[in-house]
Amino acid sequence: MRALRGTFSNVTKVSYPKSGTCRFHAVIAMRNPVAGQQKNAAMIAFAEDISLKLVIIVDEDVDVFNDQDIFWAMATRFQADDDIDVIRNAFGAILDPSNDNGKTAKMIIDATKPRPDFSQRHRLPPEAIARAKALIAKVRG
Repeated sequence: MRALRGTFSNVTKVSYPKSGTCRFHAVIAMRNPVAGQQKNAAMIAFAEDISLKLVIIVDEDVDVFNDQDIFWAMATRFQADDDIDVIRNAFGAILDPSNDNGKTAKMIIDATKPRPDFSQRHRLPPEAIARAKALIAKVRG
């Protein structure tokens, strides 16, 4: 976070999710990124931590500590043909069982809103979610 905030004051949160073994994946949230900042932020993260193999950039409305929220951003704000960058034959962590004599590939996924006028995120009120869960639990008995 310190390295990223030193260059981009609009980085709001960073996580190393359990799903990436708390070491190989990072998720970075940015507030209103300017085109290109997402890739630069990911490259700073790669430079700061050679173990990283995947960096996902999301908007600040995405909870970087919740895999379901991260995958939601990927499902609704990401197009594979435009929003993935792969860095081949980079130096990686020796503890990565998939490395090739210390070399690894690194990937950037930009799951931020594709344009400033992109539609706002809609959420159900927490009480509606709680009521739905109660109904489902009642049916399951």
